[in-house]
Amino acid sequence: MSNTVMVLPGTKWQVPLIKKLKERGYRVAVVHPYKDAPAFQYADDAVYADILDRETVLKAAKELNVVAVMSDECDIATPTLAYVSSQMGLPSQTEPMARLYTDKSLMRDFCREHGLPCPQYQVCETLDQAIDFFRALNHKMVIKPIDANSSRGVFTIETEEQLRQLFDSSIAYSHHRHAVICESFISGAEFSVDGIRMPDKHVCLAISEKQQFDYNRNLDSYLYFSYDNPLYDYDRLREVNNRFVELSGLPFGFTHAEYRYENGEFYLLEIGARGGGGLLSSIIVPALTGLDNYDILIDMFVGNKVTKVIDEKKFKNNKIAVVKFFDTTEEGGVVKAIKGIDFLNSTKEILYWQLDFKPGDRIHRPTDGGNRIGFCFSCTEGREAMAALQDEIDKRVIIEYE
Repeated sequence: MSNTVMVLPGTKWQVPLIKKLKERGYRVAVVHPYKDAPAFQYADDAVYADILDRETVLKAAKELNVVAVMSDECDIATPTLAYVSSQMGLPSQTEPMARLYTDKSLMRDFCREHGLPCPQYQVCETLDQAIDFFRALNHKMVIKPIDANSSRGVFTIETEEQLRQLFDSSIAYSHHRHAVICESFISGAEFSVDGIRMPDKHVCLAISEKQQFDYNRNLDSYLYFSYDNPLYDYDRLREVNNRFVELSGLPFGFTHAEYRYENGEFYLLEIGARGGGGLLSSIIVPALTGLDNYDILIDMFVGNKVTKVIDEKKFKNNKIAVVKFFDTTEEGGVVKAIKGIDFLNSTKEILYWQLDFKPGDRIHRPTDGGNRIGFCFSCTEGREAMAALQDEIDKRVIIEYE
């Protein structure tokens, strides 16, 4: 009997899931179009294909007789995962469910239908439609592709001239439908919520208050995870998020949502049926909760009965986690040296760090989530300890330029 699990795509973000599958004794087939994909070195079988080419992926899945098709931290893999799984009778969400959790316009429609807060919005297929909506809104707005990821093609619009300049750049990132969603700008604080749909209910596992780069208000620079927040009602945020997932009928799996707060309400920006990107589901969630969430996820996808009961009271603790994205100067430059590597490696509260450059490389400020220059994950007991650690990181980790 086959014990092969297919994982897509072959990016570094899938490596923790693949390692867990291997630990559990499964054979892993990885799907990715490029042979140098990081996940291939951990795979038993390589399928060189675009993950959006669902017929090719389905053919490979049948030939390998896979027992599950999985992915994490990747929105664009969700529709293919659902299609291939449904064609093979494997556990998964349905194709309509996959569309709901990847198409931002459907998310807005769902919120409106069920009385959940959402911004004013309109789906626009042409620049003229977007201009008409902007004029009617008479307010700063955001345009974003229908189903892209990593903040690609997301822009804040304050003038018609900006809209004319950026509309084509935004719509180019839409995959399933050639359109953008235009929506009113919600000015308050932004939050992320990572969760898991268990057999009996949805459970929120980790909430962060987010900050963005000053030069790009649509791109995260800092995520601060805590069980509660003195300024915002996280119990209310959990309630809103749980309601969306449970009303949607999502059968199982990870979730990752983003909200903005304004006038006492948490407004959904987007929600995916996958874990938080950039290793949030594999590092931050377990650190805060002590939960082996990948173990549960694998059982769900291979069809094992999930008997684990999550005690949410255990999450009400004093742990703080931070994801800090490193930045460069406005002009960027060629890197001469990087100071502080020994500090990053030797500090036990630093869970993981990554710099996507080396001396001799030219770096610049990021334009989307896919080209940030690096990040650092840390976890402490208490806010004061975290504040001291972040100050130390700022002092010790220094980029010198030629």
